[in-house]
Amino acid sequence: MAWGRGPGAPSLHALLLQIEDCSKPVAMAIHGTALGGSDYPFITPDRWLADFAKISIRDDVRPLIVKENAINLLQLNEKPA
Repeated sequence: MAWGRGPGAPSLHALLLQIEDCSKPVAMAIHGTALGGSDYPFITPDRWLADFAKISIRDDVRPLIVKENAINLLQLNEKPA
């Protein structure tokens, strides 16, 4: 689904409501940044990683989703001034 383009595109609010109502986990890419999430404490991190390993994603993208994009988003890789 593309949004923000054309007269029939849903609003961001409508998109977020669709995501919240989705019965399956949703991964999003915003401006090239994708983050992973989990169903903890309902499933263990090991189970999430095992399921994540089964889906078709390029090997060079996996560490971005699992760790590196969050580090960049939260600015954890920057040195203190």
